[in-house]
Amino acid sequence: MLISLYSSYHRSSKFAALLLTMTILGGLAVPAAADPMAQPLLSESDIAYVGRFALPDGGSEPATYAYGGYGMAFYKQADGTNTLFVSGHVYGTGYYGQVQVPSDAQLKSASTGYSGLVQATVIQKIANAMEGHGEIENNYNPNWSL
Repeated sequence: MLISLYSSYHRSSKFAALLLTMTILGGLAVPAAADPMAQPLLSESDIAYVGRFALPDGGSEPATYAYGGYGMAFYKQADGTNTLFVSGHVYGTGYYGQVQVPSDAQLKSASTGYSGLVQATVIQKIANAMEGHGEIENNYNPNWSL
């Protein structure tokens, strides 16, 4: 299963938890050894809207999802739980957290306004995955490295 995420964010603290609109593409599982050039192309009919949810509010820079969500990766856990690894605040290089994607039933029951959205459950709170390596010092340092 492939997942495509579209994000939007707002400056207010209520929208600081990144709002995600989620699209799941089903039936296109590709074996690791398969030649990607031989796989079928995606078309509009392969995409189905499932719902949207909010990331958890709270935290302070850089350990917050506010202004974050620029880097996301889908991960299906061994028990079948769908999760996302999501980058934190834009100023926090290397900060990531893991959240559980709400179930289809939860997504369908959410209202249209932000306050009625289902909130993702935290699996791993935001932390610096780079343990301080790779931070840009003094706003810009051309010699920074991992």
